[in-house]
Amino acid sequence: MPTAFRARPIALALAAILAAAAPLAGQPLPTAATPESVGLSAARVAHLDAVMKEYADKARVPGLVTLVLRHGKVAQFEAYGKQDVEKNVAMQKDTIFRIASQSKAVTSVAILTLMEEGKVLLSDPVSRFIPGFKHTTVALPPPTGAAPGTPVGIVAAKRDLAASV
Repeated sequence: MPTAFRARPIALALAAILAAAAPLAGQPLPTAATPESVGLSAARVAHLDAVMKEYADKARVPGLVTLVLRHGKVAQFEAYGKQDVEKNVAMQKDTIFRIASQSKAVTSVAILTLMEEGKVLLSDPVSRFIPGFKHTTVALPPPTGAAPGTPVGIVAAKRDLAASV
């Protein structure tokens, strides 16, 4: 299976988390629609639902809410797990909770979207986007049998820094 398709459930989950955040607070939701009617795969949306349910059931996360919007319509909206584990209170679709450190989630969704559009590949060198990474160095361990405390060697990298596939 191509890498972009393996990343899609993650992208959908992150997008759903972001979509459920503050911008929608206090506003009515758009009209509900079937995934197919907005150009989504019902099987993939069902997979998202199953994975999120599994995360909550196995306590990988205490609780979460997902919302998938496409073309201004709600294709999926569900709550999973607990909003209060100690009091055994189920997560509700309108539960308000703190979401911190969103820069990683926003960046991940942006990169996965660019991957899906074919504009970024996991094998692309980082220097394509950040020129400062063009000439990197790597550390080499001291040779076998070197005296204790021998410093590592620093040499130019043989290839550009890229994500591993």
